[in-house]
Amino acid sequence: MKFRKILIAGMMALSLVCSLPFVLASANPQVPHTAVQNADEHSKLNEERFVVYPKPGESVKESDAFAITIEQNGAKAPSFVNLSEPPVFDKDDPKSGNAKDGAEIYRESGVTQHWTTFSLSGEAFVEVRRLDDVLFESVRVLPSRYGIEAEIGDDGSTVRFPIMPKQKVFLEINGQLIDRVFVFADPLEDPKLVPNNKRGNVFMAKTGDRPLDGLSKNDKVLFFGPGEYSIEDYGPVNTGTTPTDRTGTHKAWIVPPHIEQIYIAGGAIVYGGFHIQHDGVMVNGRGILSGEPLLYHQMNLLEFQAGTKGGYVEGITIADAVHYALRSWDAHYDGANFKVLANWRYNNDGINLTENSIVEDVYLSGNDDTVKLYFGGASLRNAVIGQMVNGGVFQFGWGFRDVANINVSNIDIVFMDGRNNQTNLGVINYRPRANNQENREYLIENILFDSIRVDGPAIKLIALGLPDNQVFRNITIRNTYIHSWSFERFKNFIKGTTDTSTSGIGRVENIVFDHVQVGDTYLTKENYLTVGNFEPLLSSFEHEVKFTAE
Repeated sequence: MKFRKILIAGMMALSLVCSLPFVLASANPQVPHTAVQNADEHSKLNEERFVVYPKPGESVKESDAFAITIEQNGAKAPSFVNLSEPPVFDKDDPKSGNAKDGAEIYRESGVTQHWTTFSLSGEAFVEVRRLDDVLFESVRVLPSRYGIEAEIGDDGSTVRFPIMPKQKVFLEINGQLIDRVFVFADPLEDPKLVPNNKRGNVFMAKTGDRPLDGLSKNDKVLFFGPGEYSIEDYGPVNTGTTPTDRTGTHKAWIVPPHIEQIYIAGGAIVYGGFHIQHDGVMVNGRGILSGEPLLYHQMNLLEFQAGTKGGYVEGITIADAVHYALRSWDAHYDGANFKVLANWRYNNDGINLTENSIVEDVYLSGNDDTVKLYFGGASLRNAVIGQMVNGGVFQFGWGFRDVANINVSNIDIVFMDGRNNQTNLGVINYRPRANNQENREYLIENILFDSIRVDGPAIKLIALGLPDNQVFRNITIRNTYIHSWSFERFKNFIKGTTDTSTSGIGRVENIVFDHVQVGDTYLTKENYLTVGNFEPLLSSFEHEVKFTAE
């Protein structure tokens, strides 16, 4: 499939380019040829413009409840709205039982997720129109940190608000979390990261079930243009060697060592997974990597294998994972501007930060741990997060660990669905099991959480269960805001072990809550039990856990 961008002046007939992404810029529709030329010249100077992308194919789910239009400087265009629904219960999954897979809560409640992605420079306006009989009564555009005010139309069927590049917003509609709408305003693509599909070493995947047939060792770039692709059959067969293997199905495709870049264009959706075992692979674009048709626990959608270096993920959306969305175990990758959402079931973890990795300007969500903090030197900044019913937002467990020098900053949590007192829930969590344990102390130290904001009720801020031989030292939670607590009976805690496979009480040294605010009140030593909704600290911890608000 030949992939190209078309510059459209004003409001030309969209039907002519329904299968291709297109760019709109301020232009005079009376002289379209001049306008196209001007838009092309100004694009080099980053003139205000935006790019919307087509529906990838007829079988892709499209929202039947919302339509979204982007407007900038008089130019308007619809932006395709994806739909994700909770998957049907998988009774044959080895880890499922009694119809409890984590998605049952969402199935029973009728929760759906709707999202659109477009690229942008400068300010634009978003109009969301309801296609059903429900009216907009109230709309909060989150994160609140953006300060975006929504304007509801006179008849209640539309809402309009401004947006800037890199902003990833969630609409809380009518005070409920049933119809979940996400609007992702990506920056314009860096031309240096978009491969030239006319080069001889670029392999153009073929739409359909056999997109990689014909790939050769001379190909360095794998290019998925607009359309639907399934790469499931290219992965190795699951043999049943682990408790979650789906015997007889396929694992993720092992990317050949000659591939240096996987490009998924806006308007493309790839079903299946990529398992990367060599250094320096970039996975980027504005398209979607999806696990929607796969079996529960069949594969991780994107994985950098241990020992690899120099991976980079940019711009793509990873949706409907059936196990991990992005897994990188003791490997290195950096990332920017990607999105992870619609992970409905238990064990649908989001990402893990790896040693010295930098991830920024992302939207992340998981129905298990959304971000695993297992490796030192990592940074996560400018992230918007939606935490599903299970797991922690930031997880240091599930084993004994040595981790140091992690920086997490400018994080906006737009919802937390947790609704029970499981000890693995909360914004910051540690619940170790007795795996990989040696007879020595393990140290997690020099961790900074700075400017964390929870825009709705939080199940917990912190839940650390420390067994013998696990030490937390120099942990700072600073400039953090919690809207309220979901349930007063579910307490924050820093205490001894919370897992039956471990025992005893570890140590803490210098854990600081610096200007941590719940509603209008900062936490202090005097009010942390009430305002902070904490369990009382152990006597051995009291002098090592500090609350400052001056």
